[in-house]
Amino acid sequence: MRKTILGIFFSISLSLFLRAEVQKEIFDAHNAGVASFDSNQQMSLDPLSGKLGIVYRDVFRGQQYLHRLLFWEIFPNGKRQKKILLSGRDSFLPPLNASPAYDQKSQAHIFSLSSGVYRHFYQKEDQKEDQKENEWCEEELFLPSEGLEEGEKREWKHCGVTLGRDGFLHVLAQGISEKRKTLVFAHGIWREGKVDFSLINVLHKGDDLRRVFNFQVDSKGSLHLVYNLDRHLYYSEVKKNHWKAEVVLKRKNFDTEAAWNAFLALDNRNIPHIASTLIQRVSTGSFRYAHLLLHDKKEGRWRSQTLVKKSAGYSGTDGVSYTGHSPCLTFDHKNRAHLLFTDIASWHKNGNNDRLPGQLRYFVQGKKRWHESIIYAQKGQAQQGKPLEGILHPCLAVSPDGQKSFSWLMELTVYSQSNIHDYYARRRYQSILLEWKNSFLD
Repeated sequence: MRKTILGIFFSISLSLFLRAEVQKEIFDAHNAGVASFDSNQQMSLDPLSGKLGIVYRDVFRGQQYLHRLLFWEIFPNGKRQKKILLSGRDSFLPPLNASPAYDQKSQAHIFSLSSGVYRHFYQKEDQKEDQKENEWCEEELFLPSEGLEEGEKREWKHCGVTLGRDGFLHVLAQGISEKRKTLVFAHGIWREGKVDFSLINVLHKGDDLRRVFNFQVDSKGSLHLVYNLDRHLYYSEVKKNHWKAEVVLKRKNFDTEAAWNAFLALDNRNIPHIASTLIQRVSTGSFRYAHLLLHDKKEGRWRSQTLVKKSAGYSGTDGVSYTGHSPCLTFDHKNRAHLLFTDIASWHKNGNNDRLPGQLRYFVQGKKRWHESIIYAQKGQAQQGKPLEGILHPCLAVSPDGQKSFSWLMELTVYSQSNIHDYYARRRYQSILLEWKNSFLD
């Protein structure tokens, strides 16, 4: 198998419309079997320097799994650097959670959790752009163990890392005790060259909280999370390690997914806003529709509105009622909301429902309405027969001076010649395409 990562740098001038001049170049080529991406947290855009960081794992399959954790960094001038953070050889492929972030000095940090070892990789502060290779430090992190019974352990999962409005880098890990299934979070803050963790006790049971989508930290240092609890959409604000849970959206019935995808952002007044994907299934489990929702908290109450119900030119044979995949939300210096998401192609074959996200759409909030554009147009199954491209994990950052950067990863799937006409055949060859756009706000 062969994976190719391509870098595409776009420069866009944005007023009410987007105009793009496109340049393309190949920046990496290596043999690989699997690139593991769990969420859009696998990429980080630094709003100050414009650097893009990507962390991923590739795998070579033989008698054993040879796997590597890699970090790519791409500069606005087109320069790019690669760092192999970890490598290993195992008879089985260990689970991996990893994500990058940039601190207030535009230095890259990567946190990874695999085989019970929590690692922190970071660049030295004297890193200069004209250096041939990055200078890196590595440290092992030890998560708090208080609250456990004698001989009891916790199973930890890395939830992500973010640069808070307070100017510090924050990391979050989720832990479930082996015996009692009690749930805690470890909240770490990077300052003065080290990560200090504190424990947050949670009232939910460990098995009920299925996924933390993302988290943010406001200017006062309070933690804000959005998560899936028994397929309901929940939000929590954590002040001084005190957990306060709020229901944002409840599922209507057993066939509803109120928290299929979600993304939390804080505006310039530290008010939380959430973009999410609402899924309604039929009794057999197939998707009936997928809509993009926006949730705002006003006067202490959550209000929800359906922002988008239909795809825009990318769909499957099931129709156009499928959109809102992988939302990404942020606010600019004028406190305007910016939103990226993809449409969804849904189809059936032999009674089975399958889906593939594609086509990147962009919304910006105006004074009276949302202005929308298609950043990257694609044809879906209904338009070209088979959707052989899928966009993964859009990422968006807005710098203080008004520069905005789009980024996303696209999966291109190619099949062996004998199965070229069978979309449902096992994937034989894959490649990853990186597309990177920069633009300026008016």
